Amino acid sequence: MSEIKAVIFDAGGVFLEWEKELDLFFGKLSIDKNKWSSVMTEKSLLAQTGKIELDDYLEGIMISLEKHELWRELRNVFPAKFKPIKESFDLLEELQGKFVLAMLVNTELGVHDEWDKIYDHKKYFDVIIDSSKVGLVKPDPKIYHLALSKLGVKNSEVLFIDDSKVNILGAQKIGIETVYFKDPVESIKEIRHRLGLV
Repeated sequence: MSEIKAVIFDAGGVFLEWEKELDLFFGKLSIDKNKWSSVMTEKSLLAQTGKIELDDYLEGIMISLEKHELWRELRNVFPAKFKPIKESFDLLEELQGKFVLAMLVNTELGVHDEWDKIYDHKKYFDVIIDSSKVGLVKPDPKIYHLALSKLGVKNSEVLFIDDSKVNILGAQKIGIETVYFKDPVESIKEIRHRLGLV
């Protein structure tokens, strides 16, 4: 029997697909992925720690990309057009009632509240830690400790799933077991194995 009592999920790239939609949006504007991605990253800390509103963040991105007049079009995509990753939602259904489930996300103010109105994803989680509401972002050790405290578990009793290598390493540094989420089929197979579900 697994010793794991709680499973902590990242959202974007794990059960929510966002990059493809942004690729499509920026591709239509002939803006290279490296360019838009780097602008978003550069501006994300203020948004993801709740210091600026989502609209200001997105408008700032489009100003930097010299497409200010189109920022509302980006707003229509972000996050309304982000898609669920079906395999991950199936896994959440399977894990409910067997483990304490948490969502630990670096995200901008209001993104998950908006996305929840479309896909009703918050219902799967016993604990939600949103960087924009707690003022901390992964891989800061404090946000992982906050998650452990809210879950009421030790680091050895948690499995953390993220598609960011940096965030995975951050969790590992404080003794949390991890699964680096790269591909829904293979990664979910590994998660189920680690949780003793196979």
